[in-house]
Amino acid sequence: MLEDRARCALISVEDHIMGYTRGKDQSPSWAQIADESDGFIIIVPEYNHAYPGELKIMLDSAYEEYKRKPAAVIGVSSGGFGGSRAVEALRLALLGMSLTPIPAVAYVSQINQENKDQVLDDMLAGKSLKNLI
Repeated sequence: MLEDRARCALISVEDHIMGYTRGKDQSPSWAQIADESDGFIIIVPEYNHAYPGELKIMLDSAYEEYKRKPAAVIGVSSGGFGGSRAVEALRLALLGMSLTPIPAVAYVSQINQENKDQVLDDMLAGKSLKNLI
């Protein structure tokens, strides 16, 4: 099983915003984290038909550390298309950063809607996430 072999860490962009947007960064550098990683799963919200600038700033703080490592992209949005524009724009940017986006992507739409058990109720999202894995 994958979970027996994989070690994952949840990284938040807000912990790695560079100095000119938030002052001196006290967290481990994104470049160090990227260097020590075998690959990435990037969950990206759609912001104004693209990915957030803060994510780009963080990703741009490394380059050599990526070394053609694989990157999976999951788009999320409150709309009906699951951040598809953000995903496609980010996948192109990742290629330019020497990362290798995997062919499968996942889209989670209407992220702000949940069922009575506080679980996202999106069958299409479940299928695309399963396909991604």
